[in-house]
Amino acid sequence: MEHPFFAERSTVAAVLELAALSKRDWAMALEHILRIDSHALGVDRTSYWSMREDPRSIYCDLGYIASADAMERGAALSQDEAPVYLGELERARVLAFDDVMTDAGTRELQDYCRARRITSMLDIPVWTESRLAGVLCHEHVGAPRHWSAPEIDFALAVAQVIATAVEARRRTRAEEQERRANFLARAALDLSHSLDEDLVCRRAIAGALPTLGDWGALDLFEGRAVVRKAIVHVDPERQRLLDRYAADYPPRGESPHMTVQVIKLGQAVVVPEVTDETLRHNGFSEQHLARLREIGVRSAMAVPLTAAGVRAALEFVSTTRSFGYDALKLAEEYGERVASALTNARLYHRATEALRARDEFLMLASHELKTPLTSLRISAEQLASGTLRSPPEVAAAAGRILRSSRRLTRLVEHMLDAAGANQPLLLRVRDGIDLVPLVRDVADELSAIACGAPIELSLPARLVGRWDGDRVQELAALLIDNALKFGGGKPIRVALAAEGDRAVLSIADQGDGLAPELMARLFQPYERGVTHRGYGGLGIGLYLARKIVDAHGGNIEVRSRKGAGTEFIARLPGVAPAAADRVPSAP
Repeated sequence: MEHPFFAERSTVAAVLELAALSKRDWAMALEHILRIDSHALGVDRTSYWSMREDPRSIYCDLGYIASADAMERGAALSQDEAPVYLGELERARVLAFDDVMTDAGTRELQDYCRARRITSMLDIPVWTESRLAGVLCHEHVGAPRHWSAPEIDFALAVAQVIATAVEARRRTRAEEQERRANFLARAALDLSHSLDEDLVCRRAIAGALPTLGDWGALDLFEGRAVVRKAIVHVDPERQRLLDRYAADYPPRGESPHMTVQVIKLGQAVVVPEVTDETLRHNGFSEQHLARLREIGVRSAMAVPLTAAGVRAALEFVSTTRSFGYDALKLAEEYGERVASALTNARLYHRATEALRARDEFLMLASHELKTPLTSLRISAEQLASGTLRSPPEVAAAAGRILRSSRRLTRLVEHMLDAAGANQPLLLRVRDGIDLVPLVRDVADELSAIACGAPIELSLPARLVGRWDGDRVQELAALLIDNALKFGGGKPIRVALAAEGDRAVLSIADQGDGLAPELMARLFQPYERGVTHRGYGGLGIGLYLARKIVDAHGGNIEVRSRKGAGTEFIARLPGVAPAAADRVPSAP
């Protein structure tokens, strides 16, 4: 007896209804096909299982349960579990089983069928381009039934409709992959046209719209601060609203902005539907919410940018569509191109800065070497000419030669130390080193060139320990020389004391002080708080001072306020226990 479907409607009409379905939306088309198939054949369960490799198996893409009007998916059957059944799919045009509990061909499937109360099965292999793509399954619940020839013909027609849908899906995916590939290729090319970081950031957002959203932003962590490098809207009218919003609600280290959270977590985030409740839960104020509503927010996603020396994130917002996994995946791939462009921009900036520092260093070195060389030449010429006849005159010339040679030696040693920027400083540490005479000798020597600025000493009687005496003396000379340059001719205070097992060397001037933005770069090589025109030096003194302190296992800090002078404090472990008991503590 035929199912009522065949009495009421023709098989041709049902097939035409199936063929009229759009195959562009795979999930929706498959759901409609399975519903029509189930009602037409009067089976409780219809499903489509796709063939997968490695390991070989079939996977339930979608199943329809008529009795519950529900959809299901996710079950899988591997080659190891059902080798006979999967083998038959490759060979047979139709697999019809009137009674699954007695048919030898379904012995491997009995547990599956028993759990679902399935008694009869009609399975149609689905082929595309001479390849087994999957299987259309009809699973009857109730008394076992016989599958008639018209029912089998109808199932074959449905399988052909699914094959067409599978092929349309494959073409759609290929077209989408081609569009994505073209988008990413254009993005990489566009981003490669500039090595300016700010321009790269602006292009990164503008070039992603509208493919990845209606508006977007790129935020970057610089230390603990968050810097908004770009924020762009596809609509010029909305851009004005966006600019005002960005000015009123800039991202900060503790703000609820998605980019900030993504940078901290180091993972991408997508919110398919942005609601007021979601935003309130994440800490957005009512005023902030109102501004976002004005601009328009339906869905949002953000991805971190992984680049050398860069902590940044891209955020994209849509006002009309909901982002899903595919959109997030494309955003991540796009972010890889942006991160690469930012890395190149950073490396180019560093190379440019290195060349600038090199050129300035060579100019400064030439200037610094010229003065002692000139003094040496003049003094040597005077001695050679015989114009200096009295012993005091000869002694004075010899003293100038000695001081100039010492200065040249120091300059050469500093340049050699700076040249080994990535190499640890070698120390010759010895016990029984008394820092007091070392610091006093440096202060006396530099007093001769202090241009009237007195050096006030606050030293204990002795401070003995385990150090490299020559390097500590060099440290004192570097810090005192720095204070003399920037102290404005006012007194320089040099103090030495013990603080537990550490020697504390403090040098303070009464100059103009340092700007806060300079403090973080102060100990970098070739960094200078002023131009070379008004001050001498190579720009490596404080850098070498820190290397000496680090090599001893100590630390150095700077305290400064604009207009209130600067103090450098170096702490060096190594004070001998007995010596620590005999000297006063650091103030």
